[in-house]
Amino acid sequence: MSLPGRIELTRDLPRGILKAYEAGELGRDFLSVQVLIGRLPTAVLTALETPDLNVVTSISILAKILTKHSVPPDIVANLANTVLRPKAVYQSASKGNVPSAVLLLSVERVDGDPLMASVELDQPNATSRANMHWMTSAYPKNNEGKFDQWRADGLLIWEA
Repeated sequence: MSLPGRIELTRDLPRGILKAYEAGELGRDFLSVQVLIGRLPTAVLTALETPDLNVVTSISILAKILTKHSVPPDIVANLANTVLRPKAVYQSASKGNVPSAVLLLSVERVDGDPLMASVELDQPNATSRANMHWMTSAYPKNNEGKFDQWRADGLLIWEA
């Protein structure tokens, strides 16, 4: 059986990934399948001075978001409408040597903590497709004081 190179993030996909993970049936071959999340809004693209490309991740990263970061499947299924419609964008402090790494702050909350996504902008695609914005993770940020610190450090790029 040939696996698809890229699939779309659907409402049911995160539940299926979580179910397969919990049953020990999330095969290694499936982990590298890319998942299309959507596109960033024009205002964010303009602020970032980056092209309008697909935001993509992988089954492996979605499994990590669901399990390690305990983000519920319904929230993961709605990433295109939450983290891709951010209320703020910050330069990544932890990836300072990667100028294209940004953090998108969502209005969505997980157990009271704001949901953030880390994205590396305008990345080459190993599957001979156009470049993409690669979402490396999404997680609840349990220290909201960090946002004030990031702002003070000059890391705020854009805010709604």
